[in-house]
Amino acid sequence: MSTTAADPTALLPPNATAQERAISRATERASTVPVPNRTLWNPWTCPADTLPWLAWSLDVKDWDTAWTEHQKRAAIAASVEVHRRAGTIGALRRALAAIGYEVTVNEATGQPYTFDLEVEVGDKGMGAETFNEAERIALRNKNARSHLRAVRAILRSNGRLTLAASASSGVNTAVLPYWRRTPQLAEALLVVAAAAHDIDTVTFLAPDANSTAWEWDAVISLGIAPHITANLNA
Repeated sequence: MSTTAADPTALLPPNATAQERAISRATERASTVPVPNRTLWNPWTCPADTLPWLAWSLDVKDWDTAWTEHQKRAAIAASVEVHRRAGTIGALRRALAAIGYEVTVNEATGQPYTFDLEVEVGDKGMGAETFNEAERIALRNKNARSHLRAVRAILRSNGRLTLAASASSGVNTAVLPYWRRTPQLAEALLVVAAAAHDIDTVTFLAPDANSTAWEWDAVISLGIAPHITANLNA
């Protein structure tokens, strides 16, 4: 018989062995650990160190430990809708939007069951790693019938352009020979038109043989064309 004193709060019998009592104490400590299910199952409130396990439990298809915390939480939050609409364009867009990329799927390629993917990367650029990541996520979330033909990067840069213009006009009238009547301006028309057109051209070379070179065209032109018409009655 064990000589260990019985714990009045334990459910073990008085003749429990030392091993049984040790197991009881170990499980008792585990039961005192708080398990906040309300926050653990929410991707936006789950502790950062438990995000990989939450992603595993929700079957997140794409996961990268190099992602930022916000990207990880967004990928987990989008997982349910991605699975619910698996194989659709909406699922593909949600999967890429979760890591911060807006995409356009172009199915008008001229070839059946193919599509092109246009990734809008803004003004932050798109390196080889990002290009490969977008392609990998697209291949995992597309349907089995369709084939990805090309991935294109769309660069968009927003800026501020301030334009100012001024116009000055006048009329000089000479009446010969001398006329006693006061001349009157019967009709005058002043038309001022302005236009601005912006097209730039920048060519980026491919970083490696597996990447595609792309171009960005831009030209800036500004023109102002005034037109003045006046009729004078004397």
